[in-house]
Amino acid sequence: MMKRLKITVIALCILASASAQEKPLDFGLETRTSFSTEGKISFDYFAIYAKGAIADGFSYYFYGYPNRIPTSTSYFDALAWGMLSYAPSGNWNFEIGKQALEYAGNEYDYKPIDVFTPSEYWHNYAAFQLALTGQYILDSGDKFSIQAGESPFSKHSAGNTLYSFSASARGSHGSFGYSASANFLEYARGEYAAHQALSGWAYMGPLKFELDVINRADAGHLQILKDFSVVSQAILTLGKGVQLFARYSKDQNFSDDYFDTMVYRGEDVS
Repeated sequence: MMKRLKITVIALCILASASAQEKPLDFGLETRTSFSTEGKISFDYFAIYAKGAIADGFSYYFYGYPNRIPTSTSYFDALAWGMLSYAPSGNWNFEIGKQALEYAGNEYDYKPIDVFTPSEYWHNYAAFQLALTGQYILDSGDKFSIQAGESPFSKHSAGNTLYSFSASARGSHGSFGYSASANFLEYARGEYAAHQALSGWAYMGPLKFELDVINRADAGHLQILKDFSVVSQAILTLGKGVQLFARYSKDQNFSDDYFDTMVYRGEDVS
């Protein structure tokens, strides 16, 4: 439940490009500033990114928060993305490094700086982990991915490395698009949570509708819609750089399992 009104402004977005030896480099700076009815001004995000090509088929992408470095245990913790990509052909792509886990959802696919009122699960989900991803891209643009990486539950594991295994499909076709994923996330040594996520979006003129549905359960004790999240949003584009949005989310966990740290057992948040 929001306890205060928050006006959010994209205060600065600088995009620059340079070229050296025919290898393009894009870099930029992004910040987001909020002003609340309590009279407080806060810098929600301050991010620097860089992406470019290294050699034929190889590229890199870094996106991090320099203001978080002093409070991080390592420089790597202040980095959201830090990965190397290799595309041997027009249909295959491989990524290694710190990246977003393959998880479906409109809200999940936005960059953090563009999520103004996050759902409960999004707020608690450690989405960026070390991982290896293989992708096959159809001529239609539909993308199928498989991934092995660290589990988002690792930060609760007292120093033990836990693993995740995911498969996803996503695509965009004119005025509508979709994403879907199946995820097995280790929450204790040898114990896995099973997540299923399905989302879609559609345009009707200047109006865009988005819907995400996520089900969470212990892999050995599958339950449907006892531990779940639903996120919906309507976005009206009024003109260049001006949008209005209406949003509703519900995160509920009435399951018999205690593993979930994204939406704790007994929580019902709208």
